[in-house]
Amino acid sequence: MTENKSSRPIRPYIIYVKLTYFITLPVLIILLVTESCHHSGRRFSNRVFLRQLSNMEYKLDNRIIPLEKGVYSGEILPGAASTINVKLSEWLALGDINGDKQSDAVVVLIHNAGGSGTFHYLVPVVKDSDNLCALDAVLLGDRISMVSLNIENQQINIVYLKHGSEEAMSTPPSREIQRHFRLQDHALTEVNDKSLNVAAILSGYSR
Repeated sequence: MTENKSSRPIRPYIIYVKLTYFITLPVLIILLVTESCHHSGRRFSNRVFLRQLSNMEYKLDNRIIPLEKGVYSGEILPGAASTINVKLSEWLALGDINGDKQSDAVVVLIHNAGGSGTFHYLVPVVKDSDNLCALDAVLLGDRISMVSLNIENQQINIVYLKHGSEEAMSTPPSREIQRHFRLQDHALTEVNDKSLNVAAILSGYSR
């Protein structure tokens, strides 16, 4: 009796290899494209945003401060020897603060007028289409030390250390300060812990 060669079973690994190839390849391509778009888009957006924040006009104490590459230096008064120096600190947060579902920003500017004081200002920056507009700044304090800064549910939360009443200004600050702000009528309004808790409760009911 002769053996029928055509009845030999097909090797299962051949099917496995082909199925693995045709299933895995499209999935791999989708993952690579998705990953590439996600990272390149995010980096480009933040890079452009940071460049705009570093090269725009701010207002401190009724004076226009035109930053260039994150810094500004100019005369306090025409012909005066003393200068005013302002720089954009590394502390900033991105998020919607005016309810238009666009990414706004909040930054911290550091101001020195030639004396021993180094004053920190909190500045909201709202986005209108492709334009950024810096609103009025809020003074945080002299020679403070930043701890955290974030935007959550259109609210700006900031934590920093300041000097206590009995601490020398030449020593590091140790008193922790927590402050919360919301944008109302194009200006920062501070909200206390009580109103913050009420807002959180109402937000929970609205979900």
